[in-house]
Formats: sequence, C-alpha cells, structure tokens
Amino acid sequence: VQRYDLIVVQLGLNAVTDKMDNLRWYESELDQTFAHLRKCFPGKPILIISVADRAGKVDGEIATLPSVPAIADMQRGLALKHGFLFYDLFRGMGGPGAMIIFAEKSHPSLANRDYTHLTHEGGKMLRHKFAKLFFDEKKKADAGN
Repeated sequence: VQRYDLIVVQLGLNAVTDKMDNLRWYESELDQTFAHLRKCFPGKPILIISVADRAGKVDGEIATLPSVPAIADMQRGLALKHGFLFYDLFRGMGGPGAMIIFAEKSHPSLANRDYTHLTHEGGKMLRHKFAKLFFDEKKKADAGN
C-alpha cells in the first residue's frame, strides 16, 4: 500500500495550439480527469500545475499563443472547483512572452527555439523558483499566517 502526502499533476501543454478557439471540449475532459483524481485520492492534497508558456507565430510575429492564458485560467477554475491546490506555471514563468525570453537567453539557454520545451537548465531554474515558493508558503502556514 502506497501512502501519498501530495499528488502533483502538471498538464496542458499538448492542448495548446495556435488554432484553438474553443476550450469547452478540453475543459470537459479535464473536469472528468480531476473528478477521477479526487475519487482515486480521497482526502489527499492534489496540486495542479498549469500549462507553461508556449509561443508561436501570431499575426506574423513570435508571441505567446492566445490559448495559453485561457487554458491556465480554466485550469485554475477547475482546480478550485475540485478543491485542489494550484500553481500557475505560465504566470510563474513571467506570463506572456516568457518562453521567448527563455529561448532567446544564452549561456545557458532556458528553452529550445521551438518556443515550447524547456531545456534542462530552464527546468532547474523553474524547479528552484517553485521550491522556494513552496517552502516560503510552508513557513507562513507553520507560523499561522
């Protein structure tokens, strides 16, 4: 028997496309997935980590794809509905244009030039940022704030 203290789920990047104009199908599927997670892990804390930034051609320019913030916001709403914890990775990265900055940074590059995938260095940087946030919040909770 495995005992979980925290279930962490990060998802959504494959749902981001440059042509997505209707999120209802994805929201419906994700709602069912979250309900299933709650059923599988009753009483356990579940942390949802939103979609990361993803960029592509928007009106001839490289920019954050419009579906990214919409999906992150939808994931936040569903997490709240199901009583899950939530971390907005898109905004944690820096919001619109973050992936472009990550990809264009050199020494070390934080993302690939596909404007979708982080490099190992980018993952490490976000890991440290998230861990700091996590431990800062734990300190606040322990202090009763």
